[in-house]
Amino acid sequence: MTLFKFFVIILPIMIEEGKMRCPESFPERLRNRLSNYVSIRTPSGLSWIVSVIKSSDGYLYLGGPGWVDFATHHSLAFGHFLVFDCKQVDLFEVIICAQSGVEISYPAADLPNPSNDEMSPAEDLLEEFHETIFVLKSDRTIGPL
Repeated sequence: MTLFKFFVIILPIMIEEGKMRCPESFPERLRNRLSNYVSIRTPSGLSWIVSVIKSSDGYLYLGGPGWVDFATHHSLAFGHFLVFDCKQVDLFEVIICAQSGVEISYPAADLPNPSNDEMSPAEDLLEEFHETIFVLKSDRTIGPL
């Protein structure tokens, strides 16, 4: 169910200040029901928890570390066009269009990059598997692999 939709064009000041101003016409009935945080979700299924900032001059912003992470992850830049679909008071689905007007290809989730000295859990399992195969082969309890 959609409560309302709005769009925002990314301006340089939004990148500099690390926050995005919502339209002045953001529905009053929802403005008063917003908590301090909302979730924004892209078509990739990834979500970010962003701060809701209610300024003294009456404007509503999405910001904080969650917004900065979202903007960085999607390489938001001047001229990007974002369409927000408010599904619940605390959930916005968003699509992002590049300056060309075409929806972007959404990046995958950032995966941790272990240092060369550390093995990931998957690498640990793979090494353990290889050691098990070696032991089994050397004991001749199984046929050739």
